Amino acid sequence: MPFVDVPHLRHVCMCARALGMRVSVVRSPDAVEGYTYDGHWIRTQHERPKIVYDRRLGAYAVDASVRLLAQPLPDKYRVYGILTKDASVRDVIPHTVRYEQCADLSRMLRLHGRVYVKPVVGWHGAGIWRIARSEGHFEVIGTERMRLHRVRDVHALVYARQALLIQRALPTAMDDGRCVDVRVLVQKQPCGTWAMTFAYARRAHDPGTIVSNVHQGAHPMALDDFVRCYRALDVGRLAALCIRIAHVLDRSCGPLVELGLDCAIAPNGGMSLIEANGRPGTCALVQLAPQETIVHAHSAPLRMAHMLLRTHTNSLLKTVIQPVAFCEKEKSLL
Repeated sequence: MPFVDVPHLRHVCMCARALGMRVSVVRSPDAVEGYTYDGHWIRTQHERPKIVYDRRLGAYAVDASVRLLAQPLPDKYRVYGILTKDASVRDVIPHTVRYEQCADLSRMLRLHGRVYVKPVVGWHGAGIWRIARSEGHFEVIGTERMRLHRVRDVHALVYARQALLIQRALPTAMDDGRCVDVRVLVQKQPCGTWAMTFAYARRAHDPGTIVSNVHQGAHPMALDDFVRCYRALDVGRLAALCIRIAHVLDRSCGPLVELGLDCAIAPNGGMSLIEANGRPGTCALVQLAPQETIVHAHSAPLRMAHMLLRTHTNSLLKTVIQPVAFCEKEKSLL
C-alpha cells in the first residue's frame, strides 16, 4: 500500500461499507485510481468525489464542485492566537510568542525559567528544543539530538530557517522524570455538537525524552491507569474543556470534524492545552479502546459526510439527525 497509517484507512473503509458509503483512498487530487478495503485492499477506479477528507495537511487542492469535509488547521502560532483571544479557554493556553529575535527567547526565559522552542509548522514532535536557564549557561535538549547541551550562546544552537515559536514549559514530568500528557479525541456529531470520543495518556520512553509523542517512542497508557498511578484528574472537566476548545477552533477555522488535543495535567489536576491537531492518528486508540469505541471513532467523520451528502443533493430537504452514542449500522462491525 502506497500510504501511511494503513490500519486507520482500513477501519475507515470498513465503517464506510457498513454505512452504505463508497470510499476511495487516493494519494492526490489528480489520481484516477484509488484503493478500498473489503477483506483485502482492492484497486478502484473512481469518479470525481463529492466530498474529500484531506488527511495530508492541506495537500488536496479542490475546485468549487468538490466539498472539503474539514478545513486544515492554521499553523500553531495562529491557533494559539485564536484561543488566547477567547475568554472561555484563555486561562489554559500557555504563554506563547514567535521567535523573531534573540531578545524574545531571553525574555521568555526570564519570565518562566524553562521554555520549549518548536516549529510553527511541524508534526510528530520533531524539531523541538527544551531550554532552561542555569548558572552562567543554558541547558538545552532537543528531540533530534537526545543529549543535554550546556551552552552560553543558546541562540546559535537552536537557530533554524523555519519559523519558530517559544512556549512556556508546562509541568508534564512524572516522579521518574518522564514526560507525560493526555491525548483527547473530540469529534463533531451530525447534529453539530462536539463530544469526547476517547482519551488516553502518553508516557515518554525514558527520562531524557522531552516530548510524549508516540512517533518519538512514547507509550500509550489507559487513562484509568494514568489517574491511578500518577495524577488526580477530573475526566468530566477535561472533556468539557476540550469541547470548549473544539467549539472555538471550529468557529474560527472550520468547518472541522475532529481534533486531537494534547493536554498537560499538573500534579494538582490543573489542565493546560499543549497543542491541537487537526488530523489525529488512531493507532493508540486501536490499541487501548474497546471495539465499540474504535468503530464509533472511525465512523464519526463518515457520518458527517453522509449528512452533508444528503443535505447537499437536495437543499430543500431538511435532515434532522439526533445525536446517538452508537448507530445501528456500526454494530455490524463489532
